[in-house]
Amino acid sequence: MKDIGIESKPLGVGLDLGSSAVRISLFDYENDNLLSTTSQKVAYYINDNDPCIFKYTQSTPEILCAIDQCFKNLKIDKFHQNIKSFGIAATCSMVVLNNNSEPYNLIPNNLGKIHDVIFWMDSSSVQECKEANKLIDSSEKDKLGGSGFIAEMAVPKLIRLFKFKKNVVVMDLHKYIAYIMCKKFNWSFKSLVDIPNKNGVAHDGELSGWSNPNILKLVDEAASRIGPVIDTDTKNVMNITSHIDCYTSWFSTFPKPDKSVCVVAGTSTCFLFASSRDNLVIPGVWGPFTNVFEKNNFDKDINVYESGQQTTASRQD
Repeated sequence: MKDIGIESKPLGVGLDLGSSAVRISLFDYENDNLLSTTSQKVAYYINDNDPCIFKYTQSTPEILCAIDQCFKNLKIDKFHQNIKSFGIAATCSMVVLNNNSEPYNLIPNNLGKIHDVIFWMDSSSVQECKEANKLIDSSEKDKLGGSGFIAEMAVPKLIRLFKFKKNVVVMDLHKYIAYIMCKKFNWSFKSLVDIPNKNGVAHDGELSGWSNPNILKLVDEAASRIGPVIDTDTKNVMNITSHIDCYTSWFSTFPKPDKSVCVVAGTSTCFLFASSRDNLVIPGVWGPFTNVFEKNNFDKDINVYESGQQTTASRQD
């Protein structure tokens, strides 16, 4: 990578972790011009051995190793003091840690590999969807397409996990990576504190953003917690944000509320729509989701909707 005067430039960083690769790019913070980009492959695993709690997994040590290699390629450690903004995208997967915030191996004795990520593609939690849907009311089901949770969402996976493992720490994968970046660069964790979304429903049924007491009680009863205990000091404050990968691909198109639908195609194909209307419910479509956009981007609150089809691209199996 050429330095091209980066030593004196304020920088933005974008990190995108998809199903099988991570890509990191450096941007000029003042004009959004792309300065450099690099990528590394990341594996996911299909576990057919019984007993097996989850079929599809990933490894955060492997993910972080790939991220570190991207950093080396971009020489980010040399310029990290110039970083003014850091955006993180990752699949809607779930990380499982022990109470010391270390990787919790879901599949021990597996050739030394650590499998601590319940991969988004896993659909083992079919029965648990029925249990999860008993925890939410009809208005919350409406915001999840009308029928409620599906097996790939985090809450059914959480119920399944707690049947076998208690006393763990769980995090949405994108937020976990943001947490690690804050630790690495000594940035404040303030932006990572879990605050319920305005309408109390988590985006795409993920872990963070719920206000429903039944879901919060589910975590408490397993002697577990969502996210590590973090210090919310305000030193080294960084504009670091994280989200599910299909949303972040959409953000770069500068969506116009009520004007257009965006298609984001990767391993899955997603359709996203933004609306300024309050409490609009579209049958069969997820949403409205609040707190997706920062308020200073629009002159009013914007609700977001999503639909689509999973695994429309090829899979390893």
